[in-house]
Amino acid sequence: MRVAYEFHWTMELWQDQFRKGRPRAGEMPTVEEYNQALRCGLLDAGHSRQQVDILMQEARRELQRFGYTSITKIRVPETGVYQGMKDLI
Repeated sequence: MRVAYEFHWTMELWQDQFRKGRPRAGEMPTVEEYNQALRCGLLDAGHSRQQVDILMQEARRELQRFGYTSITKIRVPETGVYQGMKDLI
């Protein structure tokens, strides 16, 4: 369970910068920015660099299949699933 927690916590922290009242509020990050956060989340969760490289290659292929490029802008949810986690640490 700790592995999933670390991954989601990393992603929440990254997404939080795009929410109301935060430094990048209103901006839409690119797929590449998301992929960088995803990579960090997977590493934080304990995956090896080799495992992460494989997972990232697959993620990029899947995104390309749906027409996304590294510069495609994506929407970040306004509130996080794990917003209460900050109180736990």
